[in-house]
Amino acid sequence: MAGLGDFLGWFGDFISSFCSGFFSFSFFGIFVNISNKNPPLHKAGGTLCVILDENTINEKLMNIFSKLFGKTKNENIDSDLNIKNFKSVSSFWEFVVSTDNWHSKYSPYKIKNINNYISELAPLIIQSTNELRKKMEFSYEEYEQIVYWDNFLIRIDMDESNKFKLNKSLTFKQYCSNCKKEIGFQQRYPKLICGECLSKITDKNNRLVEFFNTEGLGYGCQGYYCETQQKEKYNSDICFLEGKEYFAEEGRFGGIVIQLKE
Repeated sequence: MAGLGDFLGWFGDFISSFCSGFFSFSFFGIFVNISNKNPPLHKAGGTLCVILDENTINEKLMNIFSKLFGKTKNENIDSDLNIKNFKSVSSFWEFVVSTDNWHSKYSPYKIKNINNYISELAPLIIQSTNELRKKMEFSYEEYEQIVYWDNFLIRIDMDESNKFKLNKSLTFKQYCSNCKKEIGFQQRYPKLICGECLSKITDKNNRLVEFFNTEGLGYGCQGYYCETQQKEKYNSDICFLEGKEYFAEEGRFGGIVIQLKE
């Protein structure tokens, strides 16, 4: 019965979160408006639901998705971290990034007074996550926590009730996973290759290959050998580039995405 108990506990968390009215969460670039309505209790459909505060909603949803997809929970090493305890915002941020895997061990939603210093913190956060994307030493699972920090800023920027707006000079950057050239930022696909490197992908015998959707609406992924007019199929989604292994897949909104394989 332990398994049933775990399921019921998870299901209870799931329902309580989604009964909380209109909310926002940061998970792979998904954004929904936040309700700041009072009072904190809301009667809907005969069921009494608690409208959770914004930070609680974000944390509960991250925990739910961890259980859903088997991801590691964001285990914060200091949930009482307070910016006011540091001499300056820069000294606070130096402390945060000096920790190994800081993006996984600290949550922006558990740092006290963070919203009061967001204008000073924004360039530091963006610089740090850009550096992580350039080094590209993270796994795809670890990247979810980097996205969590980026989306924290994006969410605040999108909130019309908040005076903070991201400076247009502050940009999220991304780099080719092969040649390290800067490319367009695509948060969903952190280990893409640039167009020039795309033209160099091969099979394991160094024969050039290319990939196309199999349906007109952008569905499916099929490989072909180059210069065969898509007549000679390459029946694998694995390709190679300068000794590194890559994989091809259908893009979320069509097209083909090729990323570095772990």
